[in-house]
Amino acid sequence: MDYTLLAPTYDDRYAVYGLDGIQRSLIDLVESERPEDVLETGCVSGFWLALLLGRAAHLFGVDYSISMLQLAGQRALGARLTR
Repeated sequence: MDYTLLAPTYDDRYAVYGLDGIQRSLIDLVESERPEDVLETGCVSGFWLALLLGRAAHLFGVDYSISMLQLAGQRALGARLTR
């Protein structure tokens, strides 16, 4: 899969599929466990990292696609991202 081509429309899927239950479960988990660090492997566009902004002291994201990491950097401000 060439994520460079997919990157511009990747986040459209979140509006289409209504992932409210997943969002609520992730927030509930982080708020109950209160981790200082959160690592998302395969963070793609940073959608889930952005959801956790302010809920953990340190957010980290890893992804193979530079295009996706660029999107994640715009969305999940302050998260430490790496390829």
